[in-house]
Formats: sequence, C-alpha cells, structure tokens
Amino acid sequence: MASIGGSARRCPARNIECPDFFELPIDGDGDHRKWVLIQGNGNYSIGTFDGVGFKEETTRRPCDVGPNFYATQSWHNTETGEGRRIQAAGIRGSDFRDMPFNLRGPRYPDLQEWPERLTD
Repeated sequence: MASIGGSARRCPARNIECPDFFELPIDGDGDHRKWVLIQGNGNYSIGTFDGVGFKEETTRRPCDVGPNFYATQSWHNTETGEGRRIQAAGIRGSDFRDMPFNLRGPRYPDLQEWPERLTD
C-alpha cells in the first residue's frame, strides 16, 4: 500500500478522495522532476515518490481560487510529442439559476470545466 505524507504526517493513500497523481518537470528541465498530488478538494502538494510512498515537500495549496473546483483528472498529451500535462476538474455545486446548462439533480453529475494546461 502506498503512503502519503511529509515529515509530520503520513496517512494511507486510501484517505485521499479522488486523487490525481503525476510527475512533472521542474522549470522545464526534463531531468529534474517532482511528483504532484492533487486531492479531490483541489489542494495539491509537491514531493518525491519512491514507488511505495509519497513524501510531501510543500504545504498543501489550492489549485484553483474558486469554490467549485473538484476531483481533477489529468492526462499526458503523448500523441503530439509535446509532452504536455492537461487537466480538467469537476465544477462542484454547479447550480446556475436560469441558465441552459444548469444540470442539477440525481440524474446529472456536476459539470466539467474547460481543460487547461499544467505544462508547456
């Protein structure tokens, strides 16, 4: 079982809701890479991963400043050879009164935000 934590805390990975976990280059240097963990609530931390445990090297920070960012999913754009990391998150609480895209209720999931680039 992988574990997640920093110097002051370690917790089982199963306690992180809707995680997204991936490696990114630092400052565009493909040889200098760090791992990013984004939790379902939109908080992320950066650290190292040894194949078993993730060690946070930063405090947890928000990915987005709005209240609706939830459960991001990302993918690596490998087909173009550009190597970009793209993410899209759910829009939690997407209750937009009198708008045609107001899809609330048990039959409809939350809306998805526009995909955005995490790397160049």
